[in-house]
Amino acid sequence: MLMLALARRLGELDRAVKTGDWGIRSGYEGVEMRGKRLGVVGLGAIGTRIAELGMALGMDVVATTRRERTGDVVRLPLEELLATSDVVQLCVPLTADTLQLIDGPRLETLKPGAMIVNTARGPIVDHGALAAALAAGTLGGYAADVWDPEPPEVGDDSLRHPRTLVTPHVAALTDVTYREICVRTAEAVAAVLTGREPDPRSVFVIPSP
Repeated sequence: MLMLALARRLGELDRAVKTGDWGIRSGYEGVEMRGKRLGVVGLGAIGTRIAELGMALGMDVVATTRRERTGDVVRLPLEELLATSDVVQLCVPLTADTLQLIDGPRLETLKPGAMIVNTARGPIVDHGALAAALAAGTLGGYAADVWDPEPPEVGDDSLRHPRTLVTPHVAALTDVTYREICVRTAEAVAAVLTGREPDPRSVFVIPSP
C-alpha cells in the first residue's frame, strides 16, 4: 500500500482535490511499478509475501536474505540490491546488525530517484542521513509505517518533506488481525492444557543464560 501510494503521489493528489485543485492532473506523472525492480531486504514471512505481491505487479524482484531457499527471487548482496533497485522494501527485524543498516553511505549507493519503504522498524534507517538525502533530492521518496523515535519529534524536517509518506505504526491493526491474535492465543493455551503441541508461531523460547 505504501509503495503504490508513494509511487502515485496519492497523499498529494488527495489534498489537492480536497482543496479545489483538480488541475493538479495537468502535468501529473506517477511511477508505474510494472517493469521496475523491487529489492526486498529480509525474506522472512513478511518479505516473502511482499516479493509475491511485487511479482504480481510485474516487478523484477530481488532480495538480500540469509535464507538458503528463495524460490523465484534472485538473491543479491545488499550493496548491489541498493544500487540496482527502484524500490527498496525493508523487512528485517531490529537487531544490533540491522540498527541504522540504511545509513548515509548506503543511501548514496541508491539509484537516483529510488524509493524506500520501511515497514520494519524506524531505527533501521539513519534518519539524519535520510533527511540529508531527501533535502539533496537524490531520494525519490520514503514511505514508512514506523519512525525513530515514535512518536516523531516536533520539527522533524524529513517527516514533513513532500516526498515522505508516514502512517503511525498501524499496519497490523485491522479487524482481522485482532481476532486472529485472540483466537491463536486461546488455541495455544488449549493445546498446552490438553497435552498437544501448540502452533510454533505462538511459542517464544527464552535462550539459556
